[in-house]
Amino acid sequence: TGLPTIEGMPIDLQNGLCGYSATFRDFVAENDGINQTIIRSWVVVDPCSGQIERENQTIIVRDTILPVVNCPDSLGVGTTEIDECAATFMMPTVDISDNCSTEFSVVIQTPVNDVQGNGGLVQKLPIGEHVITYLATDQSGKIGSCQTKITVVDRTAPALSCEDRITVSLSDAGAAVVLPTSMV
Repeated sequence: TGLPTIEGMPIDLQNGLCGYSATFRDFVAENDGINQTIIRSWVVVDPCSGQIERENQTIIVRDTILPVVNCPDSLGVGTTEIDECAATFMMPTVDISDNCSTEFSVVIQTPVNDVQGNGGLVQKLPIGEHVITYLATDQSGKIGSCQTKITVVDRTAPALSCEDRITVSLSDAGAAVVLPTSMV
């Protein structure tokens, strides 16, 4: 119950049990704003005998719950790097909730680079389907995560460049061979 007991019965701080009185004083031994260790010093007095009992109780309060990270649905992006068939784009932010923390450190893990922060620039992600992981660390060091998929597709039409004019000589049979390298 958190209260001193006599033969299993808690001593009520308001009314006392059999006239006993109990008081306590708290000393905060550790406090990082979320996690705490409290030393509670109890004093119990028997009014009939005058006997005084002192005992310390350690109370530990810890954040043991991971942050909840809600990833965006799967995304599709088009290529932006003409010569490399890859995409450079901004990852969206995620919603993060926690029982204790209001501030989080976020890292987005991608196959090409880690993005520091909730959302940010991914550079030169190649064509294909990729798993992206968001990691959110709360003020107690607990890490929550979620994953989403990014599909990079080539949406850029090929660009052709040809000579405006090519002069071709025909053979006596009226045929000619034009190689593709002649067109560039």
